[in-house]
Amino acid sequence: MPCPRWVDEFAIILRAPTNPARIAHVLQQTVVMLSRPLFWNGLRFEVGASIGAALVGRPHHRRITELFTEADIALYDAKAAGRNKVHLFGDEGHSRAA
Repeated sequence: MPCPRWVDEFAIILRAPTNPARIAHVLQQTVVMLSRPLFWNGLRFEVGASIGAALVGRPHHRRITELFTEADIALYDAKAAGRNKVHLFGDEGHSRAA
């Protein structure tokens, strides 16, 4: 049965581990969990997720609009890298694969 594809983007601001490697691990595990098939009413649904995150160091001097822009850049880099990818935008000023 064909199923329409919806694309949604969400922004989440949260207190996270300060270690970028730990953040990358948690986000990769999130992608794995979201990629598991869902079963409903006898139908199988597959969901994918690409994640882009802006890392905020302490102290940070960027405006919230800059952080959202950085997260957006990381998200689109993750999408360009293929399905179910994670990219982080850090203090070095560019996005990198997690």
